[in-house]
Amino acid sequence: MPTFLVTKPGSAGAALASALRAAGATALHLPAFEIGPPPDVVAVRARLAALDQFDLVLFVSPAAVRATRELLSAAWPAATRIAAVGAGTAQVVHEALDLPPQAQVIAPVADSADEAPGSEALWPLLRSLQPAPRRVLILRAEQGREWLGERLREAGAEVGVLAVYRRIPRPWTAYATEDALAAALASAPTIVVTSSDAAHVVRQQIDALAPAARATVRLVTMHPRIAAALADAGFTQVRLLSRLDAAALLQAGR
Repeated sequence: MPTFLVTKPGSAGAALASALRAAGATALHLPAFEIGPPPDVVAVRARLAALDQFDLVLFVSPAAVRATRELLSAAWPAATRIAAVGAGTAQVVHEALDLPPQAQVIAPVADSADEAPGSEALWPLLRSLQPAPRRVLILRAEQGREWLGERLREAGAEVGVLAVYRRIPRPWTAYATEDALAAALASAPTIVVTSSDAAHVVRQQIDALAPAARATVRLVTMHPRIAAALADAGFTQVRLLSRLDAAALLQAGR
């Protein structure tokens, strides 16, 4: 059976690694980073308390939704529309937030809730909204892609960005022993990567543990932009999958 290194953070990454192990594979959960609170929690709470001042709030990831849930002290304002970059993010919006019955959630359609389409797929939906969004708040980490915010500004919207969480990289040795990591990297593993920001983190971790393994590891992701980031990080064996569940990964790992 193949070996997998799952770098997706949080409980979703842990669940995927567990499902792979249940199917007989070797799987380590090695988060590319952990999710931490924003630098100024008080300021973020105060801004989230004024969401009714925005006619659109955009979540860039499931992590952004979960972080907002922890910081939000009131129910979601009925007149504030929600946008999500993918199916996974939209699903977490419905599951985690206290939404009024009339809440409008805009997200591109995908074949699964593992995420995917991304900013480019969401933009046509936002461009067609009536009335057009004029005050927009993007909820994300401290750093993030600016493309969608730029499109909204070009369309005449006033766009703010609020960091509701931090990404905190930790060495893979915090999650597994050096012997287990060495054995996994020596087995030409398949590494699951779910964000562009993780690409260089994964490169740094491999170079710190077993630089030669970079030539033999295989990487899988769902989005061409993440695949491009992995290529920029020096990885040569990168494959796009339509979903990143245990069944699809086991099929790809054969």
